[in-house]
This record gives sequence, C-alpha cells and structure tokens, in this order.
Amino acid sequence: MIPANTTAECWGKVFSTCSSLSTIVVSKNNAEYKSINNSILSKDGKALLLCRSAIIPEGVTMIAKSAFEGCNLTEIEIPEGVTDIGDEAFSGCYELLSLKIPDSVKAIGYAAFQDCEHLQSIVIPDGVREIEDYTFCNCANLQSIEIPQTVTVIGVHAFSGCGSLQSIVIPDGVTVIEEGLFSGSHSLQSIEIPDELIVIEDDVFEDCDLQSVTIKTLEKDPNLSYKNIQFILQALSEISKSLEINLRVPIGCGYAYRSYSRFAGKLTKIIADVSD
Repeated sequence: MIPANTTAECWGKVFSTCSSLSTIVVSKNNAEYKSINNSILSKDGKALLLCRSAIIPEGVTMIAKSAFEGCNLTEIEIPEGVTDIGDEAFSGCYELLSLKIPDSVKAIGYAAFQDCEHLQSIVIPDGVREIEDYTFCNCANLQSIEIPQTVTVIGVHAFSGCGSLQSIVIPDGVTVIEEGLFSGSHSLQSIEIPDELIVIEDDVFEDCDLQSVTIKTLEKDPNLSYKNIQFILQALSEISKSLEINLRVPIGCGYAYRSYSRFAGKLTKIIADVSD
C-alpha cells in the first residue's frame, strides 16, 4: 500500500529492481496518485508512472520515465492515445518478446528499450521525429526494425549491441550517423543510407560484419549527385576497402549514371529503381 502522504520523483526507479512485483495499491486518500490494475497513475489518469501489468489502463497519454523498467512481462499492449514514451520506460525488460507501438506515439525517450534482450522486432510509427541516444542499445535479439521517413535524428549508440540485426534502412532526412550507432551489432551486413548525409561519426560500424552499403539518391543529374555523395564515398572507403557500395538512382537515369566517369571504380553497382 502506497500511503496517502507518499510521493516520489520517479516511481519506476523506486521499484526498478522489484521484477516480480505483482500488486500495487495506492491509498484513496493520496492527493497526487491513484492505482488501477497494478499501476500507479497521476490523479487525472493521463500519466502512467509505474506499471506491472501487460495492459495499460485506458486514458493514459504518457508513459513516464522507467515506468516498466526491470519488469518481467513478456508482452505489453500500448493503447492508441499514448503520445509519449519516456526515458528508460522499458529499459531492462529482459523477457519482453513483443510490443506494438501505436500510431499515436510521437516521442520515444532516451534508452527507452535499452537491454530488452529478447525483443525481436519493432515498428516505429509515422510521426516520430527522433530516436534518442541508446534507445535500442543491447537489444541482442532484435532482428528487424522499421524506421519511418519522419525520423530525422538518430542518437548515439541507438542500435549498438543489437547482435541479431542484419540490415537496416536509414530514412532520407537523416543527415548525421552518430557515434557508435551500430557498434557491436556484429550480424549487420547491409545498410541503406540517404545521399543527404553530411557526417559519419567515429566507431559507427565497430565490430560489425558490414559487407554492403547502398546509397539512395533522388538526384537525376549524376554530376550534382557526385557532389552530394563524394564525402560519403570517402568516409566509407576509410571504413573498409573491400566494402560493396551500391547506388540507387531515379528510374530512367541508369545510363547517365553508368556513363559518368567520376563514379568509375567507386561503386559496385548502380540500380535505377527510385521513383519520384
């Protein structure tokens, strides 16, 4: 029983090591919190502060920092209407196998799914603009992830230690690949990146078995395209001299690109399959 006069800055941190906690009750006289279905919520029911149930109560719009941290649930259902997933919200949920993020979610916090070792796949909904630092770090069994085109920022080490991830597509609007983004993701063999990249930071592919990189461009003029991606080609050559580098170009532009002499010897394959 949480007494009437008890408060906490972060309820999730208070109980983060209590993985088997199954019963949560808040005194009805508590002015700030209430309990529903083994959860602690704000009095208005909009903020989920601590939860040890696979079903999130109706009316919740925000999952607070560390709300599920360290729990032993295998699946969790996030209802439509939730817009924010807080920092470390599901961090250390080692047994979590599946989780569907609804389309209503617009923000996912720092290290939100860090150390979810058994999570196998996840789809990030349209509308999310940023994947913050360490969001999926050490999700060792994560095999697939879908990132929407709305994402323009992916933080440091966001996918480091994802040892089962084999391929990934970086959205067109991302301009920086941050430090250690895929470090330790040793099964990663292929990646598609946009031609808008301007920075590739240190140790991005450390301890990866990266074999091929595909650059996607919407530019129909190969001369302008070369100016855009020459930095990327140089950066990739420094990562590995044996890396297969492919270029996806707009439909109908294949001949122009293959005839452009400045790409000679720098690309493995030119694929004309990008639609407007």
